[in-house]
Amino acid sequence: PQTRSVVIKILRREKRSARATEDRVSVEEEAEYIRRYIELQKNRMDESRTHVDYVYANDRSCPQAQIAPMLLVTFVENALKYGTSSHLESEIRISVGLKEGVLYFMAENQVVNPRPADKAPGIGISNCRKRLELLYPSAHSLEITETEGWYRVNLKINLLRYKNQ
Repeated sequence: PQTRSVVIKILRREKRSARATEDRVSVEEEAEYIRRYIELQKNRMDESRTHVDYVYANDRSCPQAQIAPMLLVTFVENALKYGTSSHLESEIRISVGLKEGVLYFMAENQVVNPRPADKAPGIGISNCRKRLELLYPSAHSLEITETEGWYRVNLKINLLRYKNQ
């Protein structure tokens, strides 16, 4: 438990410092960061109850494709926060794909750990929306839905339009 806490703090520090200073990182780096983050978070989960599926697919048509760092991880954090429970079975699915210069991101989770009604929503999703508008105006689509106990995020970004920025 103590070691886990230290590792989480180190990962958060990495998240805030090194990566936050870069304007763009490769999609490969961002996908690998998400994979490591998920693996670390699995240490705090009961994997017999919470099932996490992460897939990364890249058609290699745009090997230099880059994305703003830490743009996707907020959605991953939320899926892991609201989709895990110590006493209920749950499923979380996360995928990152790059095909012909278009990034496809999906995160979906069963809502088993809802935000208390008396607690105001956080600012993470709101900040992501603002960043997307600033960084990828008219080159992205973000759809967030909650239906039948599932929370879903679908994001599509045409990275080719902004490869030189």
